[in-house]
Amino acid sequence: SASPPIAALVFYHGGGAHSAAGYSMLAEGLARKYNILVYTPDIRGHGLSGGPRGDAPSAHQVAVHDIDSVLEYVVEKMNVKGMDIPILLGGHSSGGGLVLNYSTGASMSNNIPRKFKDNVVGYLMVAPQLGPQARVAHDDSAKRKDFAKVAIWPFIVNAITGTMGHNPAVKFQYPEEVLKDDTQMVIPFNTVYMANAISPTQPKDQLQQLLSERKDMVAMWMGEEDELFDVTKVVTSYFPECVKVPNATHLGILVEVHELLGPWVAKSIANTKK
Repeated sequence: SASPPIAALVFYHGGGAHSAAGYSMLAEGLARKYNILVYTPDIRGHGLSGGPRGDAPSAHQVAVHDIDSVLEYVVEKMNVKGMDIPILLGGHSSGGGLVLNYSTGASMSNNIPRKFKDNVVGYLMVAPQLGPQARVAHDDSAKRKDFAKVAIWPFIVNAITGTMGHNPAVKFQYPEEVLKDDTQMVIPFNTVYMANAISPTQPKDQLQQLLSERKDMVAMWMGEEDELFDVTKVVTSYFPECVKVPNATHLGILVEVHELLGPWVAKSIANTKK
């Protein structure tokens, strides 16, 4: 666009995936139609980012320091280009959980300073994974094919001894053809450290904290046909303002959600300037 972007958005992908797995549609749509500068980094151990696949040195390395590094990069880029535009932080699925952990702290990283949090003016969550304590699965989830299988004992042992952080704990159930065709997909698990980084432990308290800090600059969208999470439970128990997207599934929502995110960003940014 000839005119400066109205905002910059750092947007994180979901668990086991990577930034090129469907997120380019969102980024390109926001950039082309709404003049929003979008960064879609790969989480450590995913996609083109370094590190052992699906693992991390610690949970707070991913949930705090890595996001600070990305935000620092964005701030420096904008300074070099002389752009004074607001920065927003967002994510889909586990990327939304990761962003919530960064913005509010989680049990494993609550006392670690977020060096660039003050540079973020707003948060966008698309079908966020709110953690195992959220209990927002469908009532008939036992009849549905699991997206991931979780081994509980590594989390328990690690919480007690601190010795199983690198142990595989979440196995993704991606079809074999997907893993074969996309070599950047995590194959096929997250460790305890990675799972803790992207999973809120107190989702209700964390969302309330974020809303108290940012008020009208926090938004959530979820598909009415989401296979993983019951949008009604999310709206009722966690985020009444969550926008229900008709006919959208957990991954399918990525196709056209830029048509909802873009106007919200434009309107929210305009309101902050009044």
